[in-house]
Amino acid sequence: MRNEVVCWGLTRAAEELDMSISMLKLLADRGALPSFRDSAMRRMFLPLDVANFKEERAAKAAKGKPKLNLSRRAE
Repeated sequence: MRNEVVCWGLTRAAEELDMSISMLKLLADRGALPSFRDSAMRRMFLPLDVANFKEERAAKAAKGKPKLNLSRRAE
């Protein structure tokens, strides 16, 4: 029995993160998202790394979002 590791290429990872391939490459080049190269020198991503990055990005966005003030004050 062989143990196989599932890896995603640029297109699949970019779709999962809802971003362009060029942005994904930039993030990988900066080390913000772990990646590696296969024997054909294609950039590859582990689904767990992509999921972790997506979670972190969502948490940062939620934390940094200004709260919407719906109250109307008479001035």
